[in-house]
Amino acid sequence: MLEALLNLSAFKLLAMIHVFGVILGAGAAFTSDFLFIRSVRDGRISEDELKLLRGASGLVWLGLLVIVVSGAWIFSSSPQEHLASAKFLAKMTVVAVIIANGLMFHFRHLPVMTRTVGQVLSASPEFVKNKPLLLASGAVSGVSWLSAFLLGSLRSVSATYLEITLWYAGFLAAGFIAVFLLRNIIIPKSRF
Repeated sequence: MLEALLNLSAFKLLAMIHVFGVILGAGAAFTSDFLFIRSVRDGRISEDELKLLRGASGLVWLGLLVIVVSGAWIFSSSPQEHLASAKFLAKMTVVAVIIANGLMFHFRHLPVMTRTVGQVLSASPEFVKNKPLLLASGAVSGVSWLSAFLLGSLRSVSATYLEITLWYAGFLAAGFIAVFLLRNIIIPKSRF
């Protein structure tokens, strides 16, 4: 096994590191989304639940860092080829959305959750006001990580950048509709 690893080309090793970043980031993002839903089921967020959400968020950022650094290195090996690829450009768009959504989660949603720790969520005007954005952010997270994974997994895509991004926008819209329809199941009104 060690000999096989030592015989890998630099490009192959970078590709493996890149895939590891996707696995780490996507896994942590899906775990974070699941933890959030579990945390709000009883109508409150505890200090321990908030710590778990912060830890999962940190792993998402670590995964993104690995993706960006290894991806930049891979890109530098053949920039013209990558810039001519609709799949690559669409994937970069999706990663940009993931980063923007992560910043929103870190700088807006986590502080709201921190300020409402231990409170009845449905009695917190700040939480109630931010509920639609929290749900939308979850939809963006799930759809975007899955899209990035699928785009990265496909060997080639015979669609234009516009076609790929329109499909992505359609999946985002479906995600928004789903969380809107399920909003009171995802974040139920408190029983307390």
